[in-house]
Parts: sequence; structure tokens; C-alpha cells
Amino acid sequence: MSLSDASKRFLIAYGVWLAVLFGLFYLNTNPLSHWLNETQRGTLLEMLRYFLGEDRIRGLRILAHPKFHIIITQACNGFIPYYLYLAGVFAYPYYRWSWRILWAAIGYGAISAVNVVRLLFVTAMTERAPENFHWSHDLVGNFLLMVTGLGLFWLYIRLAPRRVQIGYNSPNTPNE
Repeated sequence: MSLSDASKRFLIAYGVWLAVLFGLFYLNTNPLSHWLNETQRGTLLEMLRYFLGEDRIRGLRILAHPKFHIIITQACNGFIPYYLYLAGVFAYPYYRWSWRILWAAIGYGAISAVNVVRLLFVTAMTERAPENFHWSHDLVGNFLLMVTGLGLFWLYIRLAPRRVQIGYNSPNTPNE
């Protein structure tokens, strides 16, 4: 069983889109990426401030426990799962960019909302006991973000108009 040519093209395009998105917009390689990451982190902190209260947010820190603070770094801003999702949306072979842009916006909103819920969950678990941070953040929280991205991508490929079929070649099906 071998991958079809369309699947190979998708995988190559996905890798290229990952490199472009992370290189231009996530890594601090230029003023735009720095601005995007800091703006996203600031927006995230404002949303958390709304739910947790002014007294629980100090700069980039969430006061989760008297003996434990959660620091919101660039890696917490939700862009990593978003760019993993977005690379798939942009790489998937459809004609209309308007559909891709729509799903880019849907994905941004959904992943950002889930990221806020994730950080509220981590804060609540850490508030109970600081040793809960690692499993609530690294296991449950990050799993929630990845499942959200994969679920959105699954919806995207199921609902969007098809241009080519992606999958495996059967022995009786010639390559495209």
C-alpha cells in the first residue's frame, strides 16, 4: 500500500506551510512575529484577567497558589496548535482560498477559546495543589488543544468542497 500522489503533495505542502508559518510568524525572526506573539499573549492575559480577576494576574504571571505562579510564555499563547492546524488547512488541495480563510478564522477563534479554558483548568488544578501543574498542563491541557486542532481539521476536510481525493492507492487504482 503506497500513498497517492495527492497525499504526497499534501504532506510536502504541509511541511512547507509549517516552515513558513513558524518561521515568519512564531519564531522571533522579525518585528511582525514579535508583535503577533506579544499581542496574542496580551489578549490571552486580558481574557484570563476577566475570568480570574484583576488580583490574580501580575504582569505575565497567574497567581495560582500562594507558593506557585504560572508564567504565561510565548509557548502558552496558542499559536503552536493553531499553526499546526492552519498548515493543514492551507496545504489541503482546494480551489477556493475564501474557504481556507474562513476556516483559518474559525480555527483561530476555537483554538484561542480552548486555550483560555485550558489555562483556567490548569490554574484551578494548580490552585488545589502546585504539584498538579505538570499533569494538568502537559498532559490534559496540551491534549485538549491538539484534539481541538485535529477535530477542526477533520471538520474542514469533511465540509469543504473536494478538488482531489487524498488517501492510499489501492492495487487497482492508478496514481494521479
